[in-house]
Amino acid sequence: MNQKSSNNLLETFDNPNMENDFIIKIKIPEFTCLCPMTGQPDFAKMYLEYVPEKYCVELKSLKLYMASYREKGAYHEAVTGIIYGDLMEILSPRYLHFKSKFNVRGGIYTDVEFIHRNPDWKPTNKIKRSGIDNYSQNQNSEYNFSSFIKIRLMPRKKTQKEYGSLLEQFGMKPYKQKAREKYMSKLQQKHFRKLLLSWKEQLEIEAEETVKHLKTDSNNLADPNDRATHESEFGLELRTRDRERKLLRKIQVSLVKIDEGTYGYCEETGEEIGLKRLEARPVATYTLEAQERREITEKQFKDTR
Repeated sequence: MNQKSSNNLLETFDNPNMENDFIIKIKIPEFTCLCPMTGQPDFAKMYLEYVPEKYCVELKSLKLYMASYREKGAYHEAVTGIIYGDLMEILSPRYLHFKSKFNVRGGIYTDVEFIHRNPDWKPTNKIKRSGIDNYSQNQNSEYNFSSFIKIRLMPRKKTQKEYGSLLEQFGMKPYKQKAREKYMSKLQQKHFRKLLLSWKEQLEIEAEETVKHLKTDSNNLADPNDRATHESEFGLELRTRDRERKLLRKIQVSLVKIDEGTYGYCEETGEEIGLKRLEARPVATYTLEAQERREITEKQFKDTR
């Protein structure tokens, strides 16, 4: 061991590869401190990324150092700054990015970030890290480090308007129908099959992420308000997944229709649904006019009940 920080917990060892730049990424998933206002525990995930100069942080000492905050009261912004300062003191790195992501409290999440880059440091090789790459573009700035505090309300999924159309979302272009090309030709069927399969794959990936989220983020929070917020978020996410599960069934039915040659025709009138409507809603089974008639009929039926 080479040196200790002023808190007598953090320790270092010599950088084993001084001649090359390399990035060390460390995740601390179970950081705990106490809320200075209520005395209740605050939980966070901590992320440390740095390019070492002379020293690297010793992991066992880092674990003990992080655990030392378990009984300490501290604001999110303050404790993140203290840890960042201790790491900077002991490492004096070429680059360091320290970030904390605190769990929800009162419906609000807090992210706090500190970034340092030695103005004299010029990377000897390309390091694939967006934070370093972006910061390197601003290396002539008068600031040598920056801190960022982000306060996030409860997360929500982007709507289709924010993503753009399905075609834009999957990097596809609108189909250009050739002169005298028949409706639902082989090329058109191939186009819609690709769109439906891309949509199906995305929904399946999101379903897997939801399962992982429910497993990893279902913490037993001390604050009843926080528990209620978590339960509300999970309930909303499960309802979204239920809608998407029904959508997956519709996608599968549409793929079968393409194989049978019946895709793209209205189930009520047998008319062509149209390429533009299908590109906007690939699982559509009615023409726009037929859909409007059905919605009017349903509304009238509800009004008379």
